[in-house]
Amino acid sequence: AELVRKACKGMGTNEQCLIDIIFCRSNDEIKAIAAAYEKTFFRNMKEDILDEFSGKMKRVFIAGLSMGRESGPADPSRIDSDVQALRKATKGMGTDEAVVYSILFSRSHLHLRAVFAAFAQAYGKGIRDIMKSEFSGKIEDAILCVVDWVNSPATAAAVIIHRSIKGLGTDDKRLIACLATCYDTCGGYGRVAAAYDLKYGPGKCAKDIKGDLSGNYEKLALALLRIE
Repeated sequence: AELVRKACKGMGTNEQCLIDIIFCRSNDEIKAIAAAYEKTFFRNMKEDILDEFSGKMKRVFIAGLSMGRESGPADPSRIDSDVQALRKATKGMGTDEAVVYSILFSRSHLHLRAVFAAFAQAYGKGIRDIMKSEFSGKIEDAILCVVDWVNSPATAAAVIIHRSIKGLGTDDKRLIACLATCYDTCGGYGRVAAAYDLKYGPGKCAKDIKGDLSGNYEKLALALLRIE
């Protein structure tokens, strides 16, 4: 809740922080964050977030905050229809954004994983490549946030951590938001560290954190990720 408030407060909006928080969470998690936000700041989280955006970006956040992600396993009776709907929405000129949002922001992660696999089998192209070709900018980031967390939560978290600590300075808000999110969704911090090393090289998670962070901040990050 505090990260959301900081992302909205003051000059400018930390769009990436809001994307990482809102589009990677379950419906229950979003409700819990919203309740904590209202209790702490006496403000409506959804209204504050939507006030930060306009146009297409506002529409994607309206969808992400309003649709309510389902939980539970894949629904076999809807897999084929969802595949066909995504294909139709992204084929030819233009993109039917409403259809894409209605599926990506409301179906459970397990159901989407089955839909993505069926889509790739049917059309020979991964849904990630399709979405990259249909969307751009921060809207693309929001869509890919969902896709990547569905395909491999641990790898998605590893990529966010890597982008947060590489380059000039540390994106503290994004790093903290990721660490606060990934324990439950990734099945533990150890899996995130393992995915990081698998993607970027053996021992890279520890090396990159030690090279970018310091003091108690470094110790906490290493402890959370189960790194000696």
